[in-house]
Amino acid sequence: METNELDQIANAAQHITKVGTKADAFEIVRRVLSGEALPRDDAAKLYRYFLPARPKARTPEAWLYLATRFKDVRTFCRFIFSDGSDMYGTDGHSMHIVRGLFKPEGYYDTGGGRVQMDGEKPPMSAIQHVIATAQENTVPLPPGTPIIDYDGQIITTGADGTNVAGEPLIDIGGVSFTVANIRDAVAGFENVGGVHTVQLGYARTVPTVRLEDEKKTRLAIVAGVGFKGDGIK
Repeated sequence: METNELDQIANAAQHITKVGTKADAFEIVRRVLSGEALPRDDAAKLYRYFLPARPKARTPEAWLYLATRFKDVRTFCRFIFSDGSDMYGTDGHSMHIVRGLFKPEGYYDTGGGRVQMDGEKPPMSAIQHVIATAQENTVPLPPGTPIIDYDGQIITTGADGTNVAGEPLIDIGGVSFTVANIRDAVAGFENVGGVHTVQLGYARTVPTVRLEDEKKTRLAIVAGVGFKGDGIK
């Protein structure tokens, strides 16, 4: 993988296990403002210190990050991934996809740096399988099916109103979903005209909901956490 200076600094930053303090960052900045050269190690420390955490879905890449899990041991769950055309973000339970970004293949952090993770690549065959099987035996729901309004209000809840982690659930077509996952998924559609199609289906044996915009540039697949009533019709 070819890397530029930013990518090299981003790579070095990923291997910093202990984030420095504000005083550490200030000292580096002070030395640079005093005319000293900025060593790459210090640049990596600053990069790691200022690296954004969980972003808001203001850009396609930021929305992809909403589906990732920063502390997961699996690389493909900590970073977003580009296959050279489309980009993916997943935590193994939710998946956000933006088509046609055409970034060079690789992993990207929240700062936009491309990071090399020892040659590890996400299981693309598994990802493509999830995308494909989530389309099988889908049940289109009527246009305008309420999910969560843009004020973040819960429309309905599943079962006793929470999941095993105590998080509120929402019912969509007889399947219960974690509200936070659905809210994160819906957030990526506000600047592309909203959710156009809502379909229930299965990825392998897990009930899922698929959300897609009208031009099919964005796709979200969220796994359900249980059935309510008779489940998927």
